[in-house]
Amino acid sequence: MPQAPKHSKAGRHPQEVLLGKISGVFGFRGEVRLYLDNPEYAWLEEPREVFLKSPAGEMRTVRLRARSGAGRRILGAIEGVTDEASARALMGWTISARWKDVPAAGRGEWFLADILGMRIVTDKGRLVGEIVEVHQNGHVDVWEVQGALGTCYVPLLEENIVEVGEDGIVVVDGAVVLDDVE
Repeated sequence: MPQAPKHSKAGRHPQEVLLGKISGVFGFRGEVRLYLDNPEYAWLEEPREVFLKSPAGEMRTVRLRARSGAGRRILGAIEGVTDEASARALMGWTISARWKDVPAAGRGEWFLADILGMRIVTDKGRLVGEIVEVHQNGHVDVWEVQGALGTCYVPLLEENIVEVGEDGIVVVDGAVVLDDVE
């Protein structure tokens, strides 16, 4: 079954992959709450070197270890961050890693960096446009596509995907949902 892309471009350096961001503080010992593009980053259970980037562009190299929290919460421990104030100062910072340090995508998975900009064509030969965003929408992720038809959406369901190739993605014609919101 196709799944959401597991990583997205870091933007600043093509050799980096964006993993997510620091979304909050947990407790008073410096742990942070993480929003990860792929909440199943098991390889982050061991401390890993990652890059933090502030909204103002400041960069830091740190070691991060992630763990599951209550419910769907993901918590992180950053070496050197030992109190609530230091953790709070990192809220909103993005987390990225070197591509070479990130495990390869599995079967039926794609890196967001690999599909953003990919061309979408229907199985009837209709050019839809290019993928510009992936929205995590509960149980079904949705590709946002911009092109000749305007803004369209394609729910990422196995039955909607005909073929994924280097030249683009072929989807079932009926899977394309036009954005009719004015």
